[in-house]
Amino acid sequence: MRSLFYRLRLLCYILSNFKDTTIKLFFFTTYLYAVSVALIFLSYGFQYTMETISPLRAFSELYTYIKMCYNHRSNLGYGILIRTLLALLIPNLCYRTLLNIQWKLLIRKVMVKCIRTVRKENKTLYSKENYVEYEHDMKLVNMIKHLLMRDIEQTIEKRLHDIFLSKKHNKD
Repeated sequence: MRSLFYRLRLLCYILSNFKDTTIKLFFFTTYLYAVSVALIFLSYGFQYTMETISPLRAFSELYTYIKMCYNHRSNLGYGILIRTLLALLIPNLCYRTLLNIQWKLLIRKVMVKCIRTVRKENKTLYSKENYVEYEHDMKLVNMIKHLLMRDIEQTIEKRLHDIFLSKKHNKD
């Protein structure tokens, strides 16, 4: 009778904490996956890590690595121990770094920076701040305007001369 009572009590406890248990299980499997990816990266390199990025292959690689370490535990060197410790610490450090980022402040800073660059791009390219040879180019533009105006005036005078003087010559 007592064992049934304790079993029911244990079942009630498990069901009441089912959400917490599943969340902890999810975080633990995510942590194991991150550890296996970090361990594969530290052991075999980037290319092999990209080949074994699927969770099933990563977990099988983690299992074979742990099995190899267990079978050869007397011959383990410092390199394997350091790799294993780094693989265990890297996901934890990444997680803490992501938690410490102030996301609202970061998004605000990025938006302000984007707006400032857009405002700077909207200014003219030949403004005094952005263009080194501004005065020389302004003199050149003024000279070209003067030449064009003189050429236009000469053309207008020539046409007027042709219109008025050529008619008088043709009548005579």
